[in-house]
Amino acid sequence: MKSVALILSFFFVAHSTGQILNVENIKSITDKNRHFFLSQDKGELNIGNFATLTSETKLSYHHSINKNELRFIAGYDYRSQDRRRLKSDLVIHARNNLHLFKDSLNSIFFFTQRGNSMPLNMKLRALLGTGYRHNLYKGDKGYLDIAVGSFYEYEDYESNDEVFTANNWRVNLNVFSSFKISEKILIAQSAYVQLNALNTGDLRILFDPELIFKFSEYFSFSLKGKTRYHTTPYLSSLLLNDTRIKTGLNLIF
Repeated sequence: MKSVALILSFFFVAHSTGQILNVENIKSITDKNRHFFLSQDKGELNIGNFATLTSETKLSYHHSINKNELRFIAGYDYRSQDRRRLKSDLVIHARNNLHLFKDSLNSIFFFTQRGNSMPLNMKLRALLGTGYRHNLYKGDKGYLDIAVGSFYEYEDYESNDEVFTANNWRVNLNVFSSFKISEKILIAQSAYVQLNALNTGDLRILFDPELIFKFSEYFSFSLKGKTRYHTTPYLSSLLLNDTRIKTGLNLIF
């Protein structure tokens, strides 16, 4: 059975968090074997003396069939001010978790991703990787998983006075969890650690917690945070850390 999830989100602080994409926390909101999920993280339109247009949209599709857990995610982030485009970022991610046997919680995963980030002056980021995911705990209150893997990373940067191209192999360690605080409140988190296999001083970390208040089976409210850290930014104009905090109203049907 198909279901469509629409998230109308309003957030009070926003900074670009780059191209490490969280593909996990949606599982804490719905566990249907087949569903679509549409999130509108921010929408703003001002016309007049101060003209702005802002939209952040993410569409995902999840389908579990036999031993395969397929996920496809596409996200688009657009911002303009006084007809000047400030951001136009598109990211596409596809992955399959192949479970070792039917109803197993452990799986081998394969993924690919392609995107860009105007705030980071990143014209292209392309990934291709694989790994193993292992369940440490599964109960009525939630779950705890870890995953290890490796992926190839290609990045192309260009600013006014700098050009840089990166070809890296990264080792990836992920921790995923979701736990109920009460029947109506739960906390989900995803943590990503990505180490350059040939340059251990090049490390990326993403921490992505979410506090969810469930009003009913169909409605919930979320407080979301995201922090991205890179020890060695590839352009001199880039900072080590980006942070985002936002709230969201979730509608699932």
